[in-house]
Amino acid sequence: MKLLIIDSDSTRRQRLQALLFGLGIHRSEIETIEHSNNVCNLLERTRYDCAIISSDLDSNTGLSLVKEIKTTNRVKNTPVILFGPQKSAQELIEGAKAGVNGFLADPCSLGDVESVLAKYIRREPVSSL
Repeated sequence: MKLLIIDSDSTRRQRLQALLFGLGIHRSEIETIEHSNNVCNLLERTRYDCAIISSDLDSNTGLSLVKEIKTTNRVKNTPVILFGPQKSAQELIEGAKAGVNGFLADPCSLGDVESVLAKYIRREPVSSL
């Protein structure tokens, strides 16, 4: 599994990464970047199972980045989760129209992250020997 986190806020990136570690996702399975520059190129070079994008990016709104991803043929099927403050119903509708697959409200719990990711990522069960 490979996840991409895009957020200009280092504290939020670290908090989200810590929650993913709590789900048993290894550090090597997570890549974090702080800006949206060349994200589509990165997604084309490395296959990610999911991109978690902040709705509050410095250089680009998360929603416009989602639109860019969803209109780029080679990466348009990558699940995208928008991460940020609680959204209004209108913002959720706009996100869905842009191609957002799921939403995570910040702050979120381990259970929130697990339930959203479970919809888009298949993980091998850990065998108990």
